Formats: sequence, structure tokens, C-alpha cells
Amino acid sequence: GLRNLRDSYRRDRDFYIILATLTYALNIVDAAVFAHLREFEVNDKLTMRIDPDIKMVRGTNTPSAGLTLSFNFVQNK
Repeated sequence: GLRNLRDSYRRDRDFYIILATLTYALNIVDAAVFAHLREFEVNDKLTMRIDPDIKMVRGTNTPSAGLTLSFNFVQNK
């Protein structure tokens, strides 16, 4: 009855408060990282590629989708 509805709304309220707090914290972390890396120099000597990747899972013969990150660092000679 009413107790179940009250408990359900309280549980949902608590969940959304936690979710909003985590979202706010991630926003703060994102702003701090952006501010820290703002002056970071990016040129042709430092590159990153993101490529889609499909691999077969061992033992199950099931395809698995993912991403491949490739970093390239060129040193001065």
C-alpha cells in the first residue's frame, strides 16, 4: 500500500541524489583535467588513433566488439 509507495519513492530519491552527486564530481574532475592539459602541445610528433576492433572470444566462438587505441610518439633526432 502506501508504505510500499513511500519506500519506493525514497529509494528512487536516494538513488537520484547519489547519481547527481557522482555526475557533479565527474564534472569537477573533467574541468580540472581540461585546465591542467589546456597548454599541452599537440603536434605531428604525438598522435593517437582510435579504431573499431572485432575479436573472437576464446572457447565460445562469439564475436566481441571493442576499440583499439594506438599511440605514436616520435622523438627528436
